[in-house]
Amino acid sequence: MRENHVITQAKIVEYLPGAHNGGAFIDYTFNYENVLHESSIGAKNDWRKLIGMEFPLIFEKNKPENNQILILSEHFEEFELAFPDSLKWTEKLKR
Repeated sequence: MRENHVITQAKIVEYLPGAHNGGAFIDYTFNYENVLHESSIGAKNDWRKLIGMEFPLIFEKNKPENNQILILSEHFEEFELAFPDSLKWTEKLKR
């Protein structure tokens, strides 16, 4: 995905808390070629406050199911992308 990727915006649409001691998830959507795609990612702590917010998303061109929403600095680092100043507030979500 590093070589043949597209960057767009994704909107967080749902927070799914985990069962007792289980992991939580957030669901997000994004548009590509006039098709709405849905995906999810494991959430750290309580990310329900992110519902309705938009974040960058990277995906493999012509394979939008191979995607990663970019919220935390480590998400950007994984793809060797600069972490934007506008998202520095998300670092407190790691706690």
